[in-house]
Amino acid sequence: MLAVAGGRGEGAAVGILWALTAATLWGGYIVFGHRVAGDGVGIDGLAVGLAIGAVLFGPVAAPSTAPVWTDARLLLVCVLVAVCSNVVPYGLDQITLRRLTAQRFAMLLAIMPVTATLVAAVVLGQLPRPLEAVGSGVVVVALAGRDRSGDGRT
Repeated sequence: MLAVAGGRGEGAAVGILWALTAATLWGGYIVFGHRVAGDGVGIDGLAVGLAIGAVLFGPVAAPSTAPVWTDARLLLVCVLVAVCSNVVPYGLDQITLRRLTAQRFAMLLAIMPVTATLVAAVVLGQLPRPLEAVGSGVVVVALAGRDRSGDGRT
């Protein structure tokens, strides 16, 4: 974990606790998302879940979002951000989870930080530090090793 985090040790115990919590929640997302996708309610379930979330959290956020309700352009931008950052990615996840095993989907999620590092290097010119590059390499090697020992299903 230190290699991926840049090799700094300060606050490591709390950071490791948060990382393990995030890993547990991601694992739950994969397992339950795969179950929802497999039951055939994937996209419909996503729509219902997002609508419930909007209804439940809308009143909480309303005081801080007052300008949105009076400016049509700003409201449109907010809706576009919501669609692009939630509906599209989670919808694609549901489509993907229906077609792949949960294990294969987890491997795709594990490679995302490495992909983000590569995009940052190419598009933004943000090169990883040597220890971060080693951490990304370790992730790639681990995933390649896991893929070769997998069950062969997609």
